[in-house]
Amino acid sequence: MAREETRGSGRALPIGTIVLLAIAGCFYVVMLLNIRSSSSGDAVVGDAIAWLFFTAGLWIMLTIALVAGGVAGTMLRPAVWVLLQPLAGAALVVSGDFYSRHRSLPPLEPTILPLLIAFYALWARIPALQARLPARPTSLVVWCAVATISVMSLIVAANY
Repeated sequence: MAREETRGSGRALPIGTIVLLAIAGCFYVVMLLNIRSSSSGDAVVGDAIAWLFFTAGLWIMLTIALVAGGVAGTMLRPAVWVLLQPLAGAALVVSGDFYSRHRSLPPLEPTILPLLIAFYALWARIPALQARLPARPTSLVVWCAVATISVMSLIVAANY
């Protein structure tokens, strides 16, 4: 039985990565919806634990997608994302706490960081994207953005 091929690439669609990112997308939406608790008292702790659960699920799915991109796809220097993925995860958790205390600010880091990492995982598995976006500049832009956003998030959360 023939597998579905991407046009002009001669390679099968990365169905596993697409499924992982779809599951990550579900965690992502629920995480963003729960970043600000409207509860008070003891319910705030429950809301925070729920948010942490969704964030952990999102990060696990993104990490698996990155590993799949490193193993089965084309990725430059996996050591770079192996270092920056945990940093971005820590920044995401810290920014969740920050935005739960500063409700008037838009949650930028929790919105942007997962999207950057999901894009990179998908890019690593789709040859058509790699043909349009060369490996070195794409990796440099994505991971410099992840590092910058993560470090700035940690600095802002520590000072406010």
